[in-house]
Amino acid sequence: MTMGDVQIVASVPSADGTATAATGSYMFTPTARRSVAGVQILPKPFQVDLVGGAADLVLAENDATWLWRVDEYVTGIASRTIYVFIPTSPVKYADLVALDPASMSPAPNLAPPWAAFAATPDPANPGFYLIGTP
Repeated sequence: MTMGDVQIVASVPSADGTATAATGSYMFTPTARRSVAGVQILPKPFQVDLVGGAADLVLAENDATWLWRVDEYVTGIASRTIYVFIPTSPVKYADLVALDPASMSPAPNLAPPWAAFAATPDPANPGFYLIGTP
């Protein structure tokens, strides 16, 4: 089993437009049991707290049979869950690609809910717009 260094650096916007160090934690959970040198490793989650908006950790590199589930709990931000593959080489958390846990391929980048509504000029009424999908 090889390990990968992961560096998390997170910030949140301030009222004055600057970025400040985020506070909160990240929960890491393997998505499956695995065997390493005859020892069964159970998928127990563990928490990493942000200190000064950052955290450094070493995670087991995963293979094609499992992923890391990451639950992000940053103060003032909606929580989020992603699934990632950890390489053996050092990586910045922000560079990890969110994966679909069913296919292990990149997860779709979901558009915000309002993206389905297009605003197009109404040819019959100049100055007015039609709202909705074309």
